[in-house]
Amino acid sequence: MSDKNVLHLVLGCKSHPYSLIEDAAKKTWMTKTPDNIKSIFMYGGSSNIFWDEKNSFYVDRPENHFYNICMYKTIKAFEIFIETDYDYIYRTNNTGYFDLFRVNDFLKDKPTENFYCGSIQYYGKSKDTPTAPENSIKYASGASYFLSKDIVKLIIENQNVLYSYNLPGWCDDVAMGKLITEHLGIDIDSRSERLIVSYENTAEPRVLIDDNLDMSHYHYRIQDSADGNPDNNIKSMFKIHELKLNNQYRNTIESEILFTNPI
Repeated sequence: MSDKNVLHLVLGCKSHPYSLIEDAAKKTWMTKTPDNIKSIFMYGGSSNIFWDEKNSFYVDRPENHFYNICMYKTIKAFEIFIETDYDYIYRTNNTGYFDLFRVNDFLKDKPTENFYCGSIQYYGKSKDTPTAPENSIKYASGASYFLSKDIVKLIIENQNVLYSYNLPGWCDDVAMGKLITEHLGIDIDSRSERLIVSYENTAEPRVLIDDNLDMSHYHYRIQDSADGNPDNNIKSMFKIHELKLNNQYRNTIESEILFTNPI
């Protein structure tokens, strides 16, 4: 079975500290990617909407990382790329490490219709509450979620409903979840493969980035730069990349040994 075409839309931002983190991404997980997956960073700060036909997409809104601009970037990108030849949108933030070859492995057996997939969260549920309240909103974390093309078309058609929720702060992913699960009646596929990691903060649910880190995930959500200092986030990207390259090297050597010395 051939790999499915994936458009990877990344919430970009030219301001500090995100610009430094994006530079690290271009030197790590973006250095080698599958031909069937195209990563495009979405920015504000332009006087018009355009794609530079490389890896940047711009919208006509001031640059920031809050709800309205994040949602606007995403919807306008959907509208521009809806006629292109892809099977899925993979919408992420720019502070994670993404193994797009693992994305291909993950999507091989996934449906190309009614597919909304990511780490399930509940807006309105506190971390101290064991179960989600009845009025909470179920959504896939905006750090990393998949949409099949049919759902993208429905989102474009219902974007007025999406904007009408007018949720505060960073809640573009919550609004997307509310539209898809409540208005469109499509549930979230929870089979996502992500790991929350940190360079030095081991508070749960974070996993320390060391030589024992599990290399099987396609998304490593890095939680290091909440104070606005990107240093540890950048160190995390390079450390994961080093581990990925070492793992690929070991697998290649093991395959060559097995080929030349079959058991």
